[in-house]
Amino acid sequence: MQRKKLLVLPGLFPKFKGDATGIFVLDYIDCVKHYCDTTVLFLRLFGEPGLRHEEINGIKVVRYCLAKQTPLLKLLKPILYILLHRKGIALAKQLDRPDVIHAHGAPLNGALALKLKKIFNAPVVITEHTGPFSKLTKNFFTRFATKKTIEACNVFLTVSNDLKMQVLASGIKPKCTLVSFNPVDTTLFAINNNTPLSERKRISFCARLEDYKGGLRVVKAYSLVKEKLEGFKLCIIGNGPEEALIKKFILENNLTNNVEMIGKAVKSDIADVYNRTSFFVFRVSMKPLVW
Repeated sequence: MQRKKLLVLPGLFPKFKGDATGIFVLDYIDCVKHYCDTTVLFLRLFGEPGLRHEEINGIKVVRYCLAKQTPLLKLLKPILYILLHRKGIALAKQLDRPDVIHAHGAPLNGALALKLKKIFNAPVVITEHTGPFSKLTKNFFTRFATKKTIEACNVFLTVSNDLKMQVLASGIKPKCTLVSFNPVDTTLFAINNNTPLSERKRISFCARLEDYKGGLRVVKAYSLVKEKLEGFKLCIIGNGPEEALIKKFILENNLTNNVEMIGKAVKSDIADVYNRTSFFVFRVSMKPLVW
């Protein structure tokens, strides 16, 4: 089979080797490494301006940032995104002609991918990670861009069945929808039965710490049942806007010795925690707890 040339347009991407930011993009690329030669074109609106070429795990990476953020430029974001897309098109033309274009995120990278589709006559795959999906449909302009790109791409991927149902319930009708989930390195994240239960008295939660993911609700639920858990402690992995609230709740409810806050972690550290964990908690119900 002839190897395909894949162009990836990520919304997030690791800043350095070992960085967990956007690590799932590398996992997607790793899944097709036997079939594709991949180039990543990572465009950012704000940060350290300029163009950088590098290589990560044998993958060509082109990074471009438009400008440093200032209060004035923040107000001009819609115009700046147009400029960023134009630069993205110019950079893409300098790369190997892609056979397939894979964009992560519908409204921004998806829109750029569709422009490149016309230039290169290459099919476009869009993977959406955003949850809740209502973040992309709460205003007219974002909803318009999201709907247009998802319905125009060749294949639309979601990272969960729940996200797929949210997209379809919004009235958006993709041509082809598949649930890909996020890839997992099973050589790293493997069941380890060698650790005795006495060393696995841990309940773990790993996610971005925001209301939708349910980190604070996990801690609140744990506080209600911890006396019945025979010494099991709770481990919270991740960071985000809810982190301060979680730490405040831990202090106010004397849970400092019961709840461990790991913060942002690389995959090898997360796997180590999982190997010392008996229960994994994910996405606690949005319904409010009754005290």
